[in-house]
Amino acid sequence: MPLHLFNIYFFYTHHRDIITKVGTKILKIKLYFKICVHI
Repeated sequence: MPLHLFNIYFFYTHHRDIITKVGTKILKIKLYFKICVHI
Protein backbone atom coordinates (compact mmCIF):
# COMPACT_ATOMS: atom_id res chain seq x y z
CA MET A 1 0.00 0.00 0.00
CA PRO A 2 1.45 3.41 -0.98
CA LEU A 3 2.29 5.67 1.94
CA HIS A 4 0.01 8.55 0.91
CA LEU A 5 -2.98 6.20 0.59
CA PHE A 6 -2.21 4.79 4.02
CA ASN A 7 -2.05 8.32 5.44
CA ILE A 8 -5.43 9.19 3.88
CA TYR A 9 -6.93 5.96 5.26
CA PHE A 10 -5.45 6.63 8.71
CA PHE A 11 -6.69 10.23 8.70
CA TYR A 12 -10.16 9.13 7.56
CA THR A 13 -10.52 6.44 10.23
CA HIS A 14 -9.42 8.85 12.96
CA HIS A 15 -11.62 11.75 11.82
CA ARG A 16 -14.65 9.80 10.58
CA ASP A 17 -17.08 11.63 12.91
CA ILE A 18 -15.83 15.05 11.75
CA ILE A 19 -15.90 14.01 8.07
CA THR A 20 -19.46 12.66 8.34
CA LYS A 21 -20.60 15.81 10.19
CA VAL A 22 -19.07 18.03 7.51
CA GLY A 23 -20.54 15.81 4.78
CA THR A 24 -24.06 16.00 6.20
CA LYS A 25 -23.71 19.79 6.59
CA ILE A 26 -22.68 20.12 2.92
CA LEU A 27 -25.58 17.89 1.83
CA LYS A 28 -28.05 19.94 3.92
CA ILE A 29 -26.73 23.19 2.42
CA LYS A 30 -27.02 21.72 -1.11
CA LEU A 31 -30.59 20.59 -0.43
CA TYR A 32 -31.44 23.98 1.06
CA PHE A 33 -30.13 25.80 -2.03
CA LYS A 34 -32.01 23.41 -4.36
CA ILE A 35 -35.27 24.08 -2.49
CA CYS A 36 -34.63 27.85 -2.55
CA VAL A 37 -33.90 27.79 -6.29
CA HIS A 38 -37.11 25.84 -6.99
CA ILE A 39 -39.16 28.33 -4.95
